[in-house]
Amino acid sequence: MNERDSKKEFNEAYAQASMLWAGWYTQTHTDIKNYLGDQWTHQDKNYIKGEDRNTFVFNKIKRAVELIDGYQRKNILTLRIQAMEQSNDPRAAMVQDKTASQFSSIVLWLMQYAGGYQVLNDCFSGALKTALNFIRLYVDYTDDMVNGDIKFMRVAYNQIMIDPYFSHRDFSDCSYILFREFITKEEGRVLFPKYAGEIEKMTALDDDSKFIYFKTEKDLMGDPKLRFDEFFKRTVKPIKIIVDKQTGDYEEFTGNKKNLVEALRVSGVGDRVEIIDRYKPTVEHNVWLNDELMYQGPEAFGLDDFPYIPIFAYFDPEYDDMKWKLQSYVRSMLDPQQEVNKRRSKIIDIMDSQIQSGWTVEEDSVVDPAALYGSGQGKVIWKKKGKPDPIKIPPGELPQGMFQLIQVLDKDIMEIPGGNTEMFGSPETDNIEISGILSKLRTGAGLTLLQPLFDNLRFAKKLLGQKLVTLVQKNYSPQKVRKIVKEDPTPEFYSKDFGKYDCIPTEGILTDTQKQMYFSQLLYMKEKFSDCPIPWDVILEAAPMENKEKVLEQIRSAQQQQQKVEQMQLAMQMLTMKLGQAKTILDVASAKEKIAKSEMNRAIASDEHMQAVKKMGQMETQQLKDLMELVEKMEVWMSGEKTAAPEQGAIAEGGESMSPRYETNVLSGILNQQTRDTGLPTVLQSSRPNVVQMPGLTPGGRKRVGRTKR
Repeated sequence: MNERDSKKEFNEAYAQASMLWAGWYTQTHTDIKNYLGDQWTHQDKNYIKGEDRNTFVFNKIKRAVELIDGYQRKNILTLRIQAMEQSNDPRAAMVQDKTASQFSSIVLWLMQYAGGYQVLNDCFSGALKTALNFIRLYVDYTDDMVNGDIKFMRVAYNQIMIDPYFSHRDFSDCSYILFREFITKEEGRVLFPKYAGEIEKMTALDDDSKFIYFKTEKDLMGDPKLRFDEFFKRTVKPIKIIVDKQTGDYEEFTGNKKNLVEALRVSGVGDRVEIIDRYKPTVEHNVWLNDELMYQGPEAFGLDDFPYIPIFAYFDPEYDDMKWKLQSYVRSMLDPQQEVNKRRSKIIDIMDSQIQSGWTVEEDSVVDPAALYGSGQGKVIWKKKGKPDPIKIPPGELPQGMFQLIQVLDKDIMEIPGGNTEMFGSPETDNIEISGILSKLRTGAGLTLLQPLFDNLRFAKKLLGQKLVTLVQKNYSPQKVRKIVKEDPTPEFYSKDFGKYDCIPTEGILTDTQKQMYFSQLLYMKEKFSDCPIPWDVILEAAPMENKEKVLEQIRSAQQQQQKVEQMQLAMQMLTMKLGQAKTILDVASAKEKIAKSEMNRAIASDEHMQAVKKMGQMETQQLKDLMELVEKMEVWMSGEKTAAPEQGAIAEGGESMSPRYETNVLSGILNQQTRDTGLPTVLQSSRPNVVQMPGLTPGGRKRVGRTKR
């Protein structure tokens, strides 16, 4: 595209956009006027001036806007870069976290060094007043001639003209953006050193009736400035993509296709790789200085996108009228504010009229008619002789409903846009207890109604973080990165996919340095989790405090003492455990010994039993028969003893028993001796159940034996 065609597109785009945005610019200009205090229309001013009255302004809008603005500035959160989902490979996950930490350090440094937070707050404040502001990113080569420094600039609503058909808050469907600024010749030579001679000869141009609400053609001394215009337009460009058929990975190729084909043929991977022609969205950048084309090509700083981040107040893209689809926080307070000014001005006028309500006089009845229009203490009116006295007109009474109406209007100014009096720290009632209980609830409810404002700001910060990552990758060399983060960038630092797939901009506690942020994160973990293993000396090591060496020395000394005590306690526990284990081992050994003895005794008894059974098996049959006959004879003899029991049971006077039972005992002894020899049991039980066998009686004993139970 040549210079003439690009300028033609610029004018056509402006004509299209200005026609659809005209009503919105007019209404937005009214919004900012009311915020600043210019709240009377030209018709009302002329009417009141004709009645010799004053146009008082009681600016309630400014207070309501500064409440939200002040809350944001007080509670602003920092912008940081955080790694996405962790990789399954621990080493890859560590590299990913380290890369995100390096980007976070650079972004934090940029926001502090280049005043990013101040620009962000100013843009949010501007959006509250005018519905839309922009953060402009650019690279300044004043201090760093090679890499440049990324800077931030606030762009007001009246400096820019955008595609009226956009509907996405990230401007992804916005076709073009027009921007105007006025700069000095010195600034022009810094921006375009190649054209320094031509710039020195330039003079200020006449007004071209564009950007009618932006008029700063002259500096404070009245010297004219040069007109600086930019035109960003979305377009497409043809590219070549190398695709790996096996893995599906692809990469844009910017070299010569013939050389690539030859290289693939030589390497032997030509069948695996495919070259595809595609079209890639891009942004074309045109710059004019006093209508002279200074630059034409892709976006100058490598973003390949619009360098603008919009911050909205209220945006409803489904509505067709631009004047209402994009509104400021001020818009809903305009009518109540105007009514407050009118009613209060009327009350003041009535009160003034009560002091000097007027006179009824006859013509040519006073010496000085001008005295009738005066007011104040000790006023004297001279009347002519013979003329009637002037009659004072009674003043009108002030309607009491007027004051109630003003209170309602004051309340409407705050509550209509979503606030309440508790947000100002002033309760509605005098009951302090009730107000104290409900204050936090009502304040939270007010902030909930204002949440869309803060959501739009949060979304803008996310876009800002993404574009900052891209700008750093495109403009900062490894040497500059090393100066900022104090270490070499990781291998993934300059990866095109890292900003899209591996990291995400998030918010955190605002601190001056990353070290302070690290301290805040450690402290949060320590307070949040009671069993957190982070020691206090590590937390204090990261604390941004003075003379912390002494505190660290005391803490480490106390930790060493505590470790010694814990080691002694652990040693005692180990000793007690070992003693218990030794006792257990002894008990187990003793039990095993007893078990072994028991088993040995059982084995011996079993062996004896088996020997007895064996001997019994070896007994001769004749011996068993003799034994059985002997037993039968004994039974017969005992049955005969029972019949002569009284006589035979007498005891001689000499003291010894004369009973033949003595023979039975002798036979029993013989039998027992025989059974012991043959291996039979030593206890002989009679086959007759009614005979009780008593132990053997020694010779000379008097104990009676063998008594029969009947």
